[in-house]
Amino acid sequence: MNTLTKSSIHPSFILCIVCACIIMGICYPVVAADNEDVYLASPDRISSIAVTSLSVYPEVLAPLDHGTITVTLKNIGTSAVKIESIGVDGRGISVTNDIENQRNTIGVGDTREFTLSFTVSGEEAIYYPSLFIRTRDSGYTRYPFSIKVEKKEAQISFITRSSSFNPGVESSITLQIANPRSHEIHSVQIHPIYDPLAFERITPNGVYIGSLSAGSASDVVFALTPIRDTTITFVLEYMTGDNSHEVIYELSIVLGQDKKIASPMISNVMVTNMGSSYRVSGSISNAGLEDANGLILTSKTPATPVYPDKEYVVGVLKPNDFSRTFTLTFEVDSNVQSVPVLITYKDNSGNVHEIEYMADIPPPAFTSGENMAQQAQAEAKTIPSHLLIMIGCIIIILAGVYGIYRLVQWKSD
Repeated sequence: MNTLTKSSIHPSFILCIVCACIIMGICYPVVAADNEDVYLASPDRISSIAVTSLSVYPEVLAPLDHGTITVTLKNIGTSAVKIESIGVDGRGISVTNDIENQRNTIGVGDTREFTLSFTVSGEEAIYYPSLFIRTRDSGYTRYPFSIKVEKKEAQISFITRSSSFNPGVESSITLQIANPRSHEIHSVQIHPIYDPLAFERITPNGVYIGSLSAGSASDVVFALTPIRDTTITFVLEYMTGDNSHEVIYELSIVLGQDKKIASPMISNVMVTNMGSSYRVSGSISNAGLEDANGLILTSKTPATPVYPDKEYVVGVLKPNDFSRTFTLTFEVDSNVQSVPVLITYKDNSGNVHEIEYMADIPPPAFTSGENMAQQAQAEAKTIPSHLLIMIGCIIIILAGVYGIYRLVQWKSD
């Protein structure tokens, strides 16, 4: 009968084996090289690659914008490191370039710069993805960063414009281009789109602003000369990074009388015969709400302006100038009964306006000799009523005497 002898193992030997297994597990972890999730989930892998800088361009993106991530890596280990892949892990961002093309070897103490292209989602938010770098021999590095996405767009607003637009008259409008975003926008420009048959002209054809910093604004002025009712579209273009954006604003142009425009009026008009010429004098005032600039008065055909007052220059006639006197001299044919007084002025946009006022011509004046002759002729043609009665009585008496004479003669025969 064989006797089975049980060998005893010393506890210290078992402890050494356990420690050795733990050390081997730390230094050489067993991972699935083709399974990225398992690889990234290994928290104990040690890498000799450090991220020394990371930047996102543009700093703030708009929904669905494209951007770039520029990262600088440094080998802080004691041997060269082979970069296997570089990527971004996180919600709201998608890398668009081939990360396999980022393979490179970084020597001890050397640095390399890598660039990743990406797009963001259409939601406004601050995203917190992580950059990960996987190497062949020294594990991986994960580096968290943030990306901001804003929906705010550049804005167009009106600062000043005419209360209405007059056909064939130039009107100015001032637009303000504002940047409400939290970062600078660049390549900012604005241009109008319109029906060329509805305008005599629009100037300028476009305005280039350049860059607008966060929270800033810039004013632009357009001059419009409409012919008929229409709509004009202003297109604002700008860039966020390498992304183009466009904002459209439509303005309806309805023709009518400007309620604020200057309205020169003349009163107390008096026309005096000066012999060979006439003199018209009166007062002029501004009943509008804007200045009448470069205001000039003169007479118009059929009158011919003559010295000493061929025209009268008022200059600027403000709305509160209720009365400014003027004098004009002119010649006119004797058969003319009224003469137009022409008022010419410019509005605040430089448009020329004309107003005509008809001044009545008095009957021609006569000299004293002519007056006496005409008065004698008038008196000669005028027979007083009592003289007519006397003449009538004499005629009746003569008729009676003649009747009696004929009667007496008849009896005597």
